[in-house]
Amino acid sequence: MVLSICLKIGKTCWLEPHADNYIKKYSTFNFKKQNPIISKKIMNLILSKRSLLSIFLCIIINVGLKAQEPVLGSNKPEVYLDKIPDIKIEKLVFYQNPLFIEYKKLTDEYIPEWYPAYCANGYFAYFKDYAHEAVKYFHSISGITTEQLSKPIQMIKEKSLTLQDLYPNPYEYMFGEIWFTCQKTNEKIVLVMGYVPPSKVDNVSFGDINSTSKISSNNPFKDLGNITMPYIYEDNLLKLANQPYVFDKVLKSKSVIWKGASFKDFSVLLTNASTYTRSRLKNGHRIFETVKNTPSGPVVVAGSEVW
Repeated sequence: MVLSICLKIGKTCWLEPHADNYIKKYSTFNFKKQNPIISKKIMNLILSKRSLLSIFLCIIINVGLKAQEPVLGSNKPEVYLDKIPDIKIEKLVFYQNPLFIEYKKLTDEYIPEWYPAYCANGYFAYFKDYAHEAVKYFHSISGITTEQLSKPIQMIKEKSLTLQDLYPNPYEYMFGEIWFTCQKTNEKIVLVMGYVPPSKVDNVSFGDINSTSKISSNNPFKDLGNITMPYIYEDNLLKLANQPYVFDKVLKSKSVIWKGASFKDFSVLLTNASTYTRSRLKNGHRIFETVKNTPSGPVVVAGSEVW
């Protein structure tokens, strides 16, 4: 999260030079209702380090928001993402053994295509020259510049910030990806879903490898809301997207409310799909398998590629 305040402001913002105004406006915001991970403890940390707000851009307020939920009082029907016109799902990836990220570092031999853009959101150590290398991984609509990205580096040096200062909730478990094309805008988008529990959990596994129906019931994080991070292809590169743009513009519908990014809804997408990609650990190595849903249950039809 990199001290990102995940607020529905509606656009990407850099808090400098208006950090105090945002603090005053949102210091009473009900973070636990919005996301159980963003608690009073984190808000107190942010308030105690006001100078950090001038450098940690809330980087993209899109990172860390809960999966879309029905709007109270709305009479719009809920529709799964695969049933929405103009949305063509290209690929579903289910990490039965989730990708585990600790202090922003991926602890896996497999590197997903979206990871460099993920690292642009505050994992400075990933880049040799953060400001100049990370800027290309922000979607153009964000307006992020090299000059803006250079400020956190200087602050880290001046304040001797620790990993705990930078990443108050360091453990992330990514369980799925939804790759789709919005045909009305011709944009290719990837949604990455995961959990940010308050403490580390070892040997996490979702579901039974032989039963898609058991995925939802075998969730060690079922009491937590999950986060959803969007990425968009631009200039042949997968870039960190502005969540309000993706959720409120690309996926917004006048007639329905889309769903599919929560763990429960994602398991339904897997069940409804003719095929999907499943990734798990085998003898300490990550493998990928193409799974076909049949009347008698899921069947592996290809894969077992070791990364």
